[in-house]
Amino acid sequence: MERVGNIDVIFKDGTKSTGHPLYPGFEPGTTILTKGTTVKDGHLTLPCDILWERDTVIKLRDGTKLFADVYRPASSKEKRPAIIASAGFGKNGGINRYGMDSAPWRHGVPRHIVSSLEKFEGPDPAYWCLHGYAIVHPG
Repeated sequence: MERVGNIDVIFKDGTKSTGHPLYPGFEPGTTILTKGTTVKDGHLTLPCDILWERDTVIKLRDGTKLFADVYRPASSKEKRPAIIASAGFGKNGGINRYGMDSAPWRHGVPRHIVSSLEKFEGPDPAYWCLHGYAIVHPG
């Protein structure tokens, strides 16, 4: 245990699996999701190639490391404006990928209008990458 100011804080290694069935595991890497791919049956096919950087380290000024999934248009190496969707719903689709279908009426979000890359209450990378943005999903 360490102290931050006058608060005792327990730090954990965020790269270790918690054993939770919705956590896919820590697997840094890069994948290109090609245009026309269907990530999950019944969902929107990808309208463009998307570069998916999984479990990318983001080092903060104080040395803290965060891990995020970054989705960006694969067609260019240019800098892109980023939309950061920080929430307690994970990354890599978060609980959306597994839990949305069990919710009544999918919370009003039909499958065919989203790719399933979005995390719950977050922007869909399929839409935003098509329009030139990067999406950052911190864990």
